[in-house]
Amino acid sequence: MSRSAAAPQQKPEPRIRRARFAEEDLVSTFGEAMLAEARRLLGAGAVDLTTTGRAIEATIVADGEHRRVVLNPTQTGPRVAFLGTCEPTPFPQAQRAHEPALGEAACVHRAAAALAALERDPTWRRPVQHSLFDLAFTTAPKRHIVFALEPGSEDQAIFVTVFAETVQGGVRTAAECSPAAAAAETDAVGRALCRLLDGADQHRIGVAAHQRALVDRVIEQMLATGHARWASSGAPLVRNFPRDFRALRNPRTGRPIAIGLSKGSAIIEGTVAWYVDAQTGAVGRARLIGSEPRHPGATTRAGEVRGRANQPPAKRDLSAAPAVIVEGRPVPHLTLFKATPPAGTGGAAINIAQLRFLYGEASVDLEDERQFARNPGADVFYRRDRTGWAHRHSVSRIASIILSA
Repeated sequence: MSRSAAAPQQKPEPRIRRARFAEEDLVSTFGEAMLAEARRLLGAGAVDLTTTGRAIEATIVADGEHRRVVLNPTQTGPRVAFLGTCEPTPFPQAQRAHEPALGEAACVHRAAAALAALERDPTWRRPVQHSLFDLAFTTAPKRHIVFALEPGSEDQAIFVTVFAETVQGGVRTAAECSPAAAAAETDAVGRALCRLLDGADQHRIGVAAHQRALVDRVIEQMLATGHARWASSGAPLVRNFPRDFRALRNPRTGRPIAIGLSKGSAIIEGTVAWYVDAQTGAVGRARLIGSEPRHPGATTRAGEVRGRANQPPAKRDLSAAPAVIVEGRPVPHLTLFKATPPAGTGGAAINIAQLRFLYGEASVDLEDERQFARNPGADVFYRRDRTGWAHRHSVSRIASIILSA
């Protein structure tokens, strides 16, 4: 028997060659948690990629420690192994050979060096063929139609702007869109609003001040969509209870200016008055109480009381239907807002808590001593319960909260 025949047959060594790699190879070797820490090092600028020739060499400065990493990505069968060293600098005189060390295979510094090479040097990146099944089900980000409301000017009561909004990767993008185009992408409530806006080709549509009924319908429909915002602040519009406001008339435009609303808010006049709070997005009916300023030099003439001539009282129309009086149970409603002092006074904004009580649609101030509260739009009067449990408990509860703050 020949010597060669007698020699035991040895298995061939697996073929080892330099390999390009993809991020999925890093995940299988280092894991998601370690890669997340490696990305943190890259984001902090701690990884300096010095050489990307036959080997990946990097210097990493993190946590007060300097480390030098040398990697040789190697194809071993179906997987890629990241063989190399990770040593603190300066190196010892006798450098270790670039041999795999199983105990260091999951080193975060190796992961950071490999990730830096993958992101900064495209020659190391292995092309990845995506599944046709995944590509078939890849869809574009969904668009949502939103409506922005703003007060009008001159002969326009309001303006409505239509946007097509997309959210992708946490980034919100809004593009101008006409009502005609938006009608094809929104729901039934949104389409009804687009029809009210006449399906115009412009993205910003005005509603004339003399079309008071249309103003009411547009505001009601915007609240029904759930995708309406106040243009100046971006606050989502939400329906709120009716409120009373003392208001002045702008001498130039004649529009009402409510006292007590936050900056950027507005009063909109349709067949009824509407208030919009810019800070909270609250929208509701407003009952305006005139508070027209008198000229400083004006004097009260004889026979005139508070600017009105002394006239005999008008006769009451006894043929009208009698008012209905019902027992009312108060519902406490607390409103929080900031009061900004006039410009130039140097004062800071003050936090204010306003407690009111609701009787049906009537909103009554805490210090209002009237016995009855009139329901807006109807001859119904609620008999107020100013000594009941709900009234006393609300006042005492809020007082205790304020005193303990």
